Amino acid sequence: MAVDTIWKATSAQPVNTAAAWSSGVPLASEVALFPSGGTFDATGASMSTTKVAEIIVDRGFSGVIGSTGTTWTISATLVRFYGSGGFYMTDGTNTTDMVIIDAASPSTPVQLDGSFFTRVIVMRGNVTINGTVTNLSVGSHSGGNADATVTINSGGVVTNVYQQSGTVMSSSTSGHTIWNVNGGTATRNAGGAITNMRIGQGGSMLYRSTSTIAAAELQPGGLLDASQLNDGLTITELVEWPGSTFRGTKASGILTLTNEWDLRDETS
Repeated sequence: MAVDTIWKATSAQPVNTAAAWSSGVPLASEVALFPSGGTFDATGASMSTTKVAEIIVDRGFSGVIGSTGTTWTISATLVRFYGSGGFYMTDGTNTTDMVIIDAASPSTPVQLDGSFFTRVIVMRGNVTINGTVTNLSVGSHSGGNADATVTINSGGVVTNVYQQSGTVMSSSTSGHTIWNVNGGTATRNAGGAITNMRIGQGGSMLYRSTSTIAAAELQPGGLLDASQLNDGLTITELVEWPGSTFRGTKASGILTLTNEWDLRDETS
């Protein structure tokens, strides 16, 4: 897709400054580029009613776009962030369909606020979610768990989490419908219930919340650690395949297992 306007600021400028762009601020259905070699910040501003086709932050762009306190409020069909400076976005009055985050380093900050993002894919970066995301996928740039860290704060709403590697920590009060941990480490600190949890080979979940898990499946090599809980957790259905690990005190008032199928005890 052809680029319509390029960030060309020679000093830090609000992102909605027309003169800081090669062809004026990005308009509806246009493609906006922050180019490789760019160094000047695009400070946060509201363009809340605009939905652009694409925002590209090139690898090699080192400026910061928005800030924790003043994000760039805009919507997009696609956002691709490869930069090193940081990216702070609030979805505007329209839906942002896809965000791909493959930042220059694991420590590069990204913040997503507002409602809502249909899909967010994180390969590398330090991502904070305060907004609403339907599907979150977390992988890696190089195949290692250190590439991606995602923090879902208490006000963040993430319906489904699909984790292949990296670190995901959630304190969302809204809970999660699906959380699949096929690799990497996950931590549930507090918040609402999880409807379906699956932990695959190489994946681990540290569960510190007392909110109910409706169904949990521990596949071979998967770890569910509820050992730090002192009271109040109910798992309605727990399936433990041979080679999986469950840590927790199975005692009344501490952990209630309504239905448990411990296949580790089965013999052929």
